[in-house]
Amino acid sequence: MLPPPETTDQVPPAGVADKALVVFSQIAVVVVVLLAVPANTFTVKVTSEVVAPHDPFAATV
Repeated sequence: MLPPPETTDQVPPAGVADKALVVFSQIAVVVVVLLAVPANTFTVKVTSEVVAPHDPFAATV
């Protein structure tokens, strides 16, 4: 059995943009899940789901 690969936190040099792409439909799915949780609970279940970018109603509940 092989050991797990080593991981390091890589921070881009100052002035270099990080490659971060956030899709609006993925944000909408997380917001819908958070809004669906009752306010009196302490547990929040956040699921990750890829929504087709061409389907504007995919994140609608």
